[in-house]
Amino acid sequence: IRVLLPDGYEDARYSPEDLPNISEEERTSLYFQEMRKMKGTLYTGIFQNPDNQETAFLVAKKLIWRDTTVEGISDRIRLRGYLAITIRPTYIRHLANNLRIGETGWIFFTDHQGHILFCPEKHPVHILEPKRFEHLEQHAFNRTMLKTQFMGENVFIRGMALYPGLFMFGVMPEKELIPGIRQMKEILSGVILLGLFLAAVLLFMVLNALVIRPIQGLSQIARKIGEGNLDIRANIVTRDEIGA
Repeated sequence: IRVLLPDGYEDARYSPEDLPNISEEERTSLYFQEMRKMKGTLYTGIFQNPDNQETAFLVAKKLIWRDTTVEGISDRIRLRGYLAITIRPTYIRHLANNLRIGETGWIFFTDHQGHILFCPEKHPVHILEPKRFEHLEQHAFNRTMLKTQFMGENVFIRGMALYPGLFMFGVMPEKELIPGIRQMKEILSGVILLGLFLAAVLLFMVLNALVIRPIQGLSQIARKIGEGNLDIRANIVTRDEIGA
């Protein structure tokens, strides 16, 4: 927790751990320049903490002094500094190291330039090529899955923009999906064969009712007439060619 003066000088500081203070002058830092440009009173962002070179979250609020003894509004309100709170993203780092997708899938986090902020220790990645990150970023905004080659293997990647400047990507190796695809093909083949069998049975039942049995009836009547029985009667139940 820090209090920064309007010129960027660190006036007060508190840290719950023994964290070195590399510099008390924040005027030239990128995040302080963005804080000075903000229109509102609250600033949130992601930055590289110069004290330990770790990625951290920053929440800052303007400290405004309102002097009620002055008549003019512009003279009454004065910026006295900023209250800045730096938060170590321990939870996100824990997710990157422990969260799994399936058996071998994993996740990683990047900033808006493709720099890897958090990734599993088993899959160390430092930076993504600009063209590759641009492709991943486009799919992340469109919420679509990308099939590509990543770190020497064929994978499926799905991304999501969590915050301006913070992206999360999930990686699923294609080799893990192959057994499931094969099983799905086997199930689909079985369903198709069963459907064909049921269709054949249904077709046979329809043909038996509409064609085969009427023809067998005609055959029996014709045989009896051929034997000299002219009193035989045929029950006509259809108006199709067989009935005629």
